[in-house]
Amino acid sequence: ATAGEDVKASSLRGQVLALLRIAGHEPTIDEALKRFHAFMQDSEANAIPADLKPTVFTSAACYGGLEAYEQLLARYRATALHEERMDCMRALARAKDPADGSLGGDGCVLLRRSLDWILDGDEVRNQDLPHAWAALSSSPKGAVIVWSTLTSRWEALKEKLGGTSFLWPSFVGLAAGAGPYTSERVAEVTAFFQDKGVGSAARRLKQATESLRSKAAQLSRDKGAVPAFLDEPGLWS
Repeated sequence: ATAGEDVKASSLRGQVLALLRIAGHEPTIDEALKRFHAFMQDSEANAIPADLKPTVFTSAACYGGLEAYEQLLARYRATALHEERMDCMRALARAKDPADGSLGGDGCVLLRRSLDWILDGDEVRNQDLPHAWAALSSSPKGAVIVWSTLTSRWEALKEKLGGTSFLWPSFVGLAAGAGPYTSERVAEVTAFFQDKGVGSAARRLKQATESLRSKAAQLSRDKGAVPAFLDEPGLWS
């Protein structure tokens, strides 16, 4: 950001960089990792603008391996800035295992570690849990883990959060609607909640299920048409 810059420009910059990171744009990721490593060496001399921190931290969590994961966790514990703690938490909730398979397992070791830290530890405040849950469910692998966690730990999670009017609806809604967007997932979600009392999450669950059903139908309808359109002769000339 520059002096006097419109706040909308700063917000848009962050959104564009996030999309480039999601798309795997190597120059963006390389620059983010460069800034992250410099920041970790000296956070004052190599300060990162607030609008860049989400992309820098998340790039580190996704492409920096176990070392970057540990650094982000340490930074979460050390910083006194709430927004920076949130950036660290969201990044950890989107972490990817190293591409070399050095952590073993199914490629979700760091994601599951983040899930356990968020749900079972005492460091993440209750009011921040929905933000962490949303970050966890924002990736295909994360969405599978979030849904699996909700269904396998239903009674424990309901006992812990079911009495809240904000946390519980967020947990249930995000897990139910995170995808994958298929008719099979729609049927699975519908069947699971058929005999479950969801309390304060009833409205959010209905919205999430309707959204899931709509997205699944749209994907089924357009999955052939979109590639065909993109392959049309002359489209990219």
